[in-house]
Amino acid sequence: MSDVVIRRAESNDAPASAAMRWRFKVEDGGDEVPQDEEGFTAECERWLRSRMAGPWRVWLAEVGGQPCGHVFVCLMEKVPSPYPGSDALGYVTDFYVTPEQRNRGLGKALLDEITRDARAHAAAQRRGAGDAGEDAGDASQVIRPFASASAWSRVRTLAQVPSRCRRRNRSWTRSHGP
Repeated sequence: MSDVVIRRAESNDAPASAAMRWRFKVEDGGDEVPQDEEGFTAECERWLRSRMAGPWRVWLAEVGGQPCGHVFVCLMEKVPSPYPGSDALGYVTDFYVTPEQRNRGLGKALLDEITRDARAHAAAQRRGAGDAGEDAGDASQVIRPFASASAWSRVRTLAQVPSRCRRRNRSWTRSHGP
């Protein structure tokens, strides 16, 4: 994996991230895509540029200088608590590696990077630094969705029924869904 780079995306990475988001959603979706690629990626690019300046963080995996994977984390404030701990948590989503680059360890590398970032922010928060570049977050809050895959404990996840399941079996969402 010497040709692999995992890095935090910047505003100028929005076009590549939007293009991968398109691939991810089309790969995960159904046969009929309700929006054209050009319109979607332009809208997604604008959304990414504005959100990456705020609470959203995006990490890219690159092979040979070409983006081929990403993971998004949104830092969110928690309601105050009288108990010590994190004032923020991370919502991890859009964990994607292009099909041609899968099974090379890129997903694990992305996960390792967001874990390092979460731990750094949690440590800064404990030291009272308050801001280690952006909002601080407890590593355990950010990485819970991937805990079982990486031998962490205390997994708590929110279930989401993929849209194609809802379309194919509407009774499932009514009888078993939220």
